[in-house]
Amino acid sequence: MRNLSISGGAYGVVVARSGGGDLRNTNVTNDKSGAILVTQASYIVVQGGTIEGTQPPSPGDNGNTAIIVRQASGADIRGATIIATDTGISLTEGASADVDGNTITGDRRGILVTCTSSLRLSGNPGSPPSGVANIISGGPGGSGAVLCNGFSALNVNAIQTILAGGVANGTTGCSTRDTAGDPNF
Repeated sequence: MRNLSISGGAYGVVVARSGGGDLRNTNVTNDKSGAILVTQASYIVVQGGTIEGTQPPSPGDNGNTAIIVRQASGADIRGATIIATDTGISLTEGASADVDGNTITGDRRGILVTCTSSLRLSGNPGSPPSGVANIISGGPGGSGAVLCNGFSALNVNAIQTILAGGVANGTTGCSTRDTAGDPNF
C-alpha cells in the first residue's frame, strides 16, 4: 500500500499469517488498539508516513501502541514519524526489526523489546533510505525511550538521539551491543 490515509477499526492495518507487506508513505491513525499490527508474518516494510496510536488512556489502561510486531521474522521500519499514547514500537514474542531514521515518541516509552525479540537501531550513512539515526523519546511516566526486557537483544549500529527516558534493561535480562562498524550487522 502506498500513499494512503487509513483510520479507524480495532487496528488501522493488520498483516497476519502472510508472506509480508509493504506500507510506503502511508498515514495510519487509529484510536483503538493500535495503528499497525504485524503478527506471524515473514516480513514488512514501513517506510515514510505518519503512524499514530492515539487512544487516550482510560482508568486501568495505558493508551495504545503505534506499531506492534509480534511473532514476525522481520520488520524494516524507516523514515517514519511514529506517535503513541503508550509505546511507539513494540516487538514481542520472538519478533525482529531494523529501525532506521524514524522520529519515535511514546507517552510511556518509545520502543519496547521483550519476549526474546531482537531490535537493531541503525542509521549508518550508507543505510537506505534515510542514512540518519532515530530520534526516540519516552514520556515522564514511562520506563524509558527504549526498554529491553525478557531475554531480548538490542543492537545499536549508529549514534541514536535519545530525547527523554534513556535506555533501560529490564529485570529479566537483555543483551545490548554496540555494533557500529561491524560489517555483520
